Amino acid sequence: IYAEATAAMPDVIPPMPVDFSLLFNNLGFGSIEAMGISSKEIEPGIYANRSVALLNGDLTGLFALYGTKSTPATSFKAAEMAPADATGAMSGQLDLTALRDTASSVMTQVMGPMGKGMIDQQLQFTVPGTDIKVDEVIVALSGHWDIFWQESYDESFMPSYKGWLELKGAAGLIERLKPLAADEEMGIMVKETENGLIADFSGLGLDEGVTGLFIETDRKNDTVRVYTDKDWGPESEGPRLSSTEAYKSLAGKLPKKALLYAYTGGYDLDALFNE
Repeated sequence: IYAEATAAMPDVIPPMPVDFSLLFNNLGFGSIEAMGISSKEIEPGIYANRSVALLNGDLTGLFALYGTKSTPATSFKAAEMAPADATGAMSGQLDLTALRDTASSVMTQVMGPMGKGMIDQQLQFTVPGTDIKVDEVIVALSGHWDIFWQESYDESFMPSYKGWLELKGAAGLIERLKPLAADEEMGIMVKETENGLIADFSGLGLDEGVTGLFIETDRKNDTVRVYTDKDWGPESEGPRLSSTEAYKSLAGKLPKKALLYAYTGGYDLDALFNE
């Protein structure tokens, strides 16, 4: 297909000596023997989406982002932690090193040693104001994620957002961000706590619709929490997402354990436009 396209439009699509079979393997498609996807409406407005894959060995490339056969299964903890008005939640393992390694493999295939050198150079860059390398960030953020969020719109269709994330295994890295607090122009405030620290990034000039940004570490459990609102999270008052009728009608169709769970409540567009 690529050869025919370059022959038909040489000025638009220049010919490149790319082995597409190898490229697809590097991207991870070689680890998928077959795949099936279905979507079923289980009641008005509620859909159960399922996908089944027959693996050819272990997951590789981009498909390893969510783990491999050896990755421990998880439960949907985020749905039990999220307030009932959350519009989405996710629990599971995210291995960002899979993205790093896939990018390196593809760049090496396409550009040879120079391509690999470009990726390696990018990974050695440091976060401005710290000694933290990009590669360290990727490794630290590869772990178990529990995350939930709320997206809402006002009468003029302007969005506002709330979010909460807990990540295992990155507390030590986050605490190396403390030098940023020394730069008064950045407006970052860091306070020591009994088990770690709380960093307030709200003074950075956040996107419209986001009221704050806080990062909290727990050295004892080696966890990091990132949230936008101090009063909206697992400890806030009120029912949980897992207790809502919309979620319960779908949860009964879910397995008890999985590599990753994701839920979104969707949006009532008719209600928005009728207003």
